[in-house]
Amino acid sequence: GLNFTVSPVSNTSYIAEIYFDSTNTIVWDTVNVTVGLGFTSSITNSLCFGDTTGSISTTITCGTPPINYQWSTGDTTSSIHNLHAGNYSVTVSDSTGLSLSRNFVVSHPYPINVINQYITHNDCQGQNNGSFVISSIGGTYPHIISTNPSVNLDSIPAGYYTYTITDANGCQMDSSFTMQAFLLYTLAHLPRSFTMGRSNSRIYNVVKRESRWRKKEKMRNWILK
Repeated sequence: GLNFTVSPVSNTSYIAEIYFDSTNTIVWDTVNVTVGLGFTSSITNSLCFGDTTGSISTTITCGTPPINYQWSTGDTTSSIHNLHAGNYSVTVSDSTGLSLSRNFVVSHPYPINVINQYITHNDCQGQNNGSFVISSIGGTYPHIISTNPSVNLDSIPAGYYTYTITDANGCQMDSSFTMQAFLLYTLAHLPRSFTMGRSNSRIYNVVKRESRWRKKEKMRNWILK
């Protein structure tokens, strides 16, 4: 038998002419070739959790124009954009009535979240040896942290700070922390009250009492309650 290869892009009729050399005979025949819809597609997932940056693009490589598209979103174009994460479908048909349907899933990254936060407060007021370390998940790595006001995270003065975690796609999460500084007083300059302790802070009241047994010197005892 004889084999012929053709590559039409739409339904086409071919006339095959075969010449038999030994008998000087020529044979003609008509071959009708029906072409299915050639279809390719690509998906762009959303950049950030909950946003609408996803898209789906399709291309018909074989079919008889005009090509009709009917998306589950109601769109009638070959590509759809500004999609959130979810399920989508399209039905494509050409002028000869050939059709096909395809389903798609657009995804997005997990949200950025802080899973651990470590604050080391300043030893004394006026020092800048506080530090702040966090562990974050979600989004697209790597993650970058920035503070407002801007500080070096291993030499932070006392104060209130907001911070932003930004991932590789520009997705962001905002939060805040407070850096403390512990007070160091000499007994001669204690205020009426002050706070001590790194984690379980406690307020101490200062009471002056005159010594009963040394009234002449008017010595003062400082008692912490």
